[in-house]
Parts: sequence; C-alpha cells; structure tokens
Amino acid sequence: MSVPTTLLINYMKNIPYAVTEDDVRTYLKGEFNTAMKLKKEKLTSSKITDFVDNIFTRYKGEQLSTEKAIYQLNSKILDIIFVGENSPTECKACKKGKCKRPSCPVKKGLMSKKEIMKDNTNKLWPNILNEAAKSEDIVKFAENKMEENLQQYLRNNPVFGLLSSLRG
Repeated sequence: MSVPTTLLINYMKNIPYAVTEDDVRTYLKGEFNTAMKLKKEKLTSSKITDFVDNIFTRYKGEQLSTEKAIYQLNSKILDIIFVGENSPTECKACKKGKCKRPSCPVKKGLMSKKEIMKDNTNKLWPNILNEAAKSEDIVKFAENKMEENLQQYLRNNPVFGLLSSLRG
C-alpha cells in the first residue's frame, strides 16, 4: 500500500513552514493507519464474517471439500489482505536458464505478486480450517496475515523515496 505522491505534495503546500522528515513520517503514518482501518473494517464487516461463518460451518459439517473452501475463502478474502502492487514476477536467473531455486515462483508459473500470495495462502488455509474452533479464528488469521503483508511491503519498499529525490 503506498501513499499517493499527490497527497504528500498537497500536504507540503498546505504547511507554511519547512517540512521535516518527522512531519512527513507522521503524515504517512496517519495515511497508513487510515488505510489499515478501512481494510480491517472491510475484513470484519458482517458480509465477510457471515460468508466465512457459512464456509466454516459447511466445512466442519463435511458439506464442503477443503479445495472448495480454500477457493471460496480466497475469492472473498485475498483481495482484502493483499497489500501492494500486483506487479509481474521476475527471476533474472530463470531468464538466463540458470535458476537453481526449487521454490522459484517463476518456475511454478506464478506470474504476479498476487498469485504468489494466493499460492502461499493455499498452503496455510487447510491448517487454519482444521485448527480453528470458530469462524472468528479464520478472520483473525486473515487480519494477522494482512498486517504481516503490510509490514513486509513497507520493509521492502522505501517509504521516503520522494524525500530522497527532494534532498538533492
């Protein structure tokens, strides 16, 4: 999740004094918190919780196979917990034909970041479905996964790229 540059520029135009890095950090943190709040509200909405409860009940009642439960959970929850740009996946070693990583996403045919996340969650859902005592456990897992993805996104993407270019 990134803060649009226009918001940062508007912020800088509205402030009549020199903007420090701490000011920008505070502003970006506010934008981050707003975006997280919206995603959490969507994830914990009655529509999603009712949907998850229905899937969980049908799965525990053996009316729904693991594969179908995973597919349905991904269809509703993956878009909410995915954070970042859905950019194409690249492996420079694969392009050269020298990739030795057995877990390389490109070798698996995963062509975007979202497909990689879907593959990872497909491996985690069966355990969550089996270990969960109630449907709220599944929603809590999704919320934790969303926060984990956001933290990873922020770690891997420079938050202050615009500031770096302004410093000169």
